[in-house]
This record gives sequence, C-alpha cells and structure tokens, in this order.
Amino acid sequence: MLHLALAALALGVACVGGTQPDNPAIVGGVPFEAGEQAVYTLHDNSGEVVARGTLTVTRDGDELRVAQSYTRTDGDGEPSDEVFVTVEATSLAPLQLDRTVRTADGEDRYAASYEAAGDDSAVLFESTVDGKSDQRELELGENYYDNESSLWLWRTLDFADDYEQRYTAINHLDRNQQTVILRVIDQQTVEVRAGTFEAWRLQVRNGRATRVAWINVDAPHQIVQWDNGSIIFRLEEFHAGGR
Repeated sequence: MLHLALAALALGVACVGGTQPDNPAIVGGVPFEAGEQAVYTLHDNSGEVVARGTLTVTRDGDELRVAQSYTRTDGDGEPSDEVFVTVEATSLAPLQLDRTVRTADGEDRYAASYEAAGDDSAVLFESTVDGKSDQRELELGENYYDNESSLWLWRTLDFADDYEQRYTAINHLDRNQQTVILRVIDQQTVEVRAGTFEAWRLQVRNGRATRVAWINVDAPHQIVQWDNGSIIFRLEEFHAGGR
C-alpha cells in the first residue's frame, strides 16, 4: 500500500535483538529551526508523481516537533498520512511519536512513548489498526533515534569525505530496533524544482537494503532528494525557519 511507503521511509528493516549500549550519539549540530518548511514531490519508479509531502519543524521550550504530512495525488486533497515526532532539541533523542494513516476504510493510529533512563530506557508502542488495539514494550540501550525523524537526523551529521557511522533506529511499524549504517560516498550536483544544489550523496544501509539521500553541502543541509527504493522524494520548495 502506498501510505506505508510514504512516511515510514522504507529503510529495509533488519531486526536487532536486545539493546544497543555501544552505539554512539551521531548528532553533530542541529541546523534547522522552528518555522522551517520543506515541500516534496514523491515519484514512483516510473517517474510519476504519486503524492506530495510537507515537512515542518516547531518548537516548545527544549523540545522540537518534526512533522511529516503526505497527500496522495489521486486522493481528495486531505492528508493520507501524518506523523509527528517530539524530540529533545539538541540531541534529537525521541520522546513521543504519533501517526495517523487515513484510508478509504477509516483511520489507523500509531504511537510510541519513550522513557529514557540510561541502560533502563524503554519505548511503549500502541496501535489501533483495523479497529484492533495493541500494545508492546521494548527495552532500549543508549543513543537511539526514532526512525521517523531520519530526514532531520541525517542533516545533523558531521559531514566529511569517507564519513561512516552507525546508529540504532526505533521502528514503530515493526516494533523493533534497527542498525542503520551511514556512509558518505561523494558529492554530486543535483537539480530539483527548488534549485540546483551541491549535495553529499549519503548511502543508507539497513540489513540488505541500500538507499541514497542527497543532502545540501551548505547549511541548513536540507534533504534535496531521497530514494527509499520505492519512492523518490524531490525538493520542490524550502522555507528556512527562525526563532
């Protein structure tokens, strides 16, 4: 189904058992601010535009709320998939996820509530899908990130030639931990509707899946293009935020 390919980023999940206490924190510096808005066209593998997405950032004290809203081009103009992740403003450590997926049959809802306590951290997953509610708790180690914050997380890296790092992502759909491996391949010039950008080409590996993100070399390092294997995001408009 299309909605699962939109906000979920489709990294190609590899389940990771147990906790990940040795994973480092990867945030170098946060280049985005409250009020930022990025608009994308989403293309299928044939190049057809199948949806549009809007990514926004808001702030409440020491917390940021990063949001994704996707509207299908063959729909009624209402968002079909909305995801909100609340994170700590400087570390991007996740605090809460809320997601609503709208289909012709109704609404599916997902939530993830994080409780950080060092080695005793955990996340509580809750969902209501096809009218059935469910819960599951997962123990966590240190330095983890919510998968749905990825399009902001990657912008915070200390980019350099041959950069390579790994981190733990928490996936609310599969209710597991994933090891994601990042590697800067090179720089490329990318032309999208929002303009022409010199971009880092970032390889994103998860299990057997390899995806690619193109990230503006210049601050605020917006995602210019993202190929998740089934959907290609291309930046259409960008408005920087400001406190």
